[in-house]
Amino acid sequence: MHSFVQKDSHGNPVSLGIKFSASALNGLSTDGSKEWDYPLELPQEAKTTGFDHLEVDWNPQGHAPQGIYTFPHFDFHFYRVTKEEQAKVVPGPDNTPVPSMYQPKDYESGVIAVPDMGVHWVDSLAPEFHGTKFTSTVIYGFYQGHLTFMEPMATLEWLTTKPTLDATIKQPQAFEKAGYYPGAIHYSYDAQANEYTVSFNNLVWHDAGK
Repeated sequence: MHSFVQKDSHGNPVSLGIKFSASALNGLSTDGSKEWDYPLELPQEAKTTGFDHLEVDWNPQGHAPQGIYTFPHFDFHFYRVTKEEQAKVVPGPDNTPVPSMYQPKDYESGVIAVPDMGVHWVDSLAPEFHGTKFTSTVIYGFYQGHLTFMEPMATLEWLTTKPTLDATIKQPQAFEKAGYYPGAIHYSYDAQANEYTVSFNNLVWHDAGK
């Protein structure tokens, strides 16, 4: 498993993601008493994006909310804070408001901060909240009113179908910090390489507050 960044002919990043062998889906733990975390560094060329580091979490029995995300799945965390800032996230209720202009469209706060992560904001209009079994989604993470991570999630069951997906990511009106932010989420399987790709695509530069 490794991270990567792709740039255009002008040197601007256009895609940022993770590639992993199909064998990574074999022999996974079924112990649901803990999350299994795999940290990933970003290539030096990716530092200009505003993303700092990555982490892949395996959830053998999923996580809350019950009946929505309680299926074996992966969380692909793309952190926009340093590891030191991440470690300062205190678990428990976090009622610090996120300014409306920085809230992604249709997303709602989970209120409770998860240690080393933050508060998970979910798309209230996502299919899994309207009677369809969860396969994949994109989470925004905030802590004390600030964006800390963006997180594609995908079930093991869905990934084993070797899917191809390109979907638009809902955006806020503006972003608090300057940087590159993704407009799309991409999943694919390369049969020749026997390798999966999970990436944020259509990276676009946003000035602070825009």
